[in-house]
Amino acid sequence: MGPILQGTLRGPLPQAERECAKAQFEIGQIYFYQLKDLPMANSAYQSVLNRYSDSFIAPTAHLMLARCLQGQDRVEEALVEYQKVAVTYTAAPLQQAMAHRDMANLLIEKKQDFTKAISHLKQAYLLCPLDEEATRLLQFIFSDIYRGFKLLDNSLHRANLFIAYQRYGAAGPDQVVGTGDDGVDVLAQF
Repeated sequence: MGPILQGTLRGPLPQAERECAKAQFEIGQIYFYQLKDLPMANSAYQSVLNRYSDSFIAPTAHLMLARCLQGQDRVEEALVEYQKVAVTYTAAPLQQAMAHRDMANLLIEKKQDFTKAISHLKQAYLLCPLDEEATRLLQFIFSDIYRGFKLLDNSLHRANLFIAYQRYGAAGPDQVVGTGDDGVDVLAQF
């Protein structure tokens, strides 16, 4: 009787585990967004990572763990966790892009390290999927890159070159390579 029972339970268990991971993650979301209890949210996200490290929700839980640390002003720990998200979850480019963007903004706001921030924004830009879900993130990344160049240079020159390159490409506004208005990929050096 044991093997028959065991065989009948094999089908639903992966779905049950998926739902448990999702429920634990949602507990973290409630603590983070509604109750603003970052230590409890941190604990819930860590629980997802400890119990369901291979689940579909793990990359997002890890990202939220880093955001909890950032919200608690634990800057160095947050940067470490963002970096883990960026390098660990290669099958989750959206979360990788978000981690790079969050790292960049943390570097701008807390460390005034604009060069490193732009480097992370470039990675966010390159990793961000080109789909409906990521469209808004891509808009934020472009805005952050523009802001990063403005802060780095204390002027709009390179920021505007970035926008012009995105708009017209290497050929520039006249779309003829080799003329005076050719575009410059200012992200290439980062």
